[in-house]
Amino acid sequence: MIKKLQRNFIRIAALALLSVILIVAASINGVFLYQCNQLLDSKLEDMLIRHTGKQDDTKNKPKHENAPAAKNPGKKRTTSPFDIFPLLHQNMQSSSACCVVILDSDYTIQTVRQNIEDSFSDEDLENYISVIRQRGKDHGWNQFIKYRVITNKDTDGNEQICIAFINASPTLYSIMSLLVISMIIGLATFLIILLLIIMASRRAIQPLIESYQKQHQFITDAGHELKTPLTVISANSELARMTYGDSEWFDGIDRQVQRMNKLVRELITLAKMDEQQKIDFEPFSLSDALYDVMLPFDQVLTRQKKQLTYDITDDITLKGNESSIRELISILIDNAAKYCEESGTVHVELHTVNSKIRLAITNDFPDVENCDFSAIFDRFYRADKSRKSDGSYGLGLSIAKNIVEIHHGTIAARAAGATKVIFEVVFKN
Repeated sequence: MIKKLQRNFIRIAALALLSVILIVAASINGVFLYQCNQLLDSKLEDMLIRHTGKQDDTKNKPKHENAPAAKNPGKKRTTSPFDIFPLLHQNMQSSSACCVVILDSDYTIQTVRQNIEDSFSDEDLENYISVIRQRGKDHGWNQFIKYRVITNKDTDGNEQICIAFINASPTLYSIMSLLVISMIIGLATFLIILLLIIMASRRAIQPLIESYQKQHQFITDAGHELKTPLTVISANSELARMTYGDSEWFDGIDRQVQRMNKLVRELITLAKMDEQQKIDFEPFSLSDALYDVMLPFDQVLTRQKKQLTYDITDDITLKGNESSIRELISILIDNAAKYCEESGTVHVELHTVNSKIRLAITNDFPDVENCDFSAIFDRFYRADKSRKSDGSYGLGLSIAKNIVEIHHGTIAARAAGATKVIFEVVFKN
């Protein structure tokens, strides 16, 4: 129990830490990507202004430091958010190959201006222009080349198309470098802090451990202490019965003593299971064990005018603790018989499905709608609140769940139609 609690604490802390690291890394890379894209757009706009003398008014972007001066030279320049990456900005200016192509209305190249000679070949430019013409967009990407298109008129009044290209490889390399570096740093940070969490986890849950240990010790001590007075009460009731004869009062005392004895046994059983003591697992015939445990219930159900049916595959072997599994089967069938409606049916199934062993027990239950299946395995939970003196305290299904978990299986309860409840146990074969 303590190890399970410690693992859950580590798991939750690790998921929270990983979420924070991913959010921070995504935010940094997202902001860097956005700013790099804005810098490229600013560079393209500067190129178009410098070579055509016309500003692209479709988008309002911060201007590059080397852009033409504003009409009001006395107005203070607004600080751009992109200035926080001056080295990247400077690197783009010095190493990014840029090109401005001026075409006529038929997309025939008239003028080509490049900042680095022969950085764009005629064939490359024709391919880029062909792609841009097919797309019909005034900005975008063509592989690692970013472009911007504007249309204006030349000195003779003829329409001309101006396209600015920039090789964004250095910027994309910077983006990828930051992504890889942030992933490496994030992973290293996660592993280091995770190690610290693992080392400090037991100390962090120490108050819970102490509370659990006190609770566990109280249940064990109280269970053993209750055995003596219950034995005395039972013995005195028997002596009184011998002295004064049978009476309904003595019968009531005996029933309550039996209920208390059962409660004590179940509490001690749960306490021992919570200790997670090592249990010997040996292969045994689950089919034979199911037959042995199930058949006595057939007589009980018959007396209650209920029916027991079964569909069991023979020779199914399970590696586990046979006595614990027999107790599991007894608890589930007893629960199904107890809550099965009058003249109803309890059906037991055992099969192998996809290399797994499936045990299913179904019973007719008229109040399925009011059954809380999410809490049905909680201690002291009772599906039918009206049953007050049936000898049950709602601990059987908690014991059943612990047995299944010790055997690394799963157990679940769900509605099977409007008037049936099914308990399904699955073990690895």
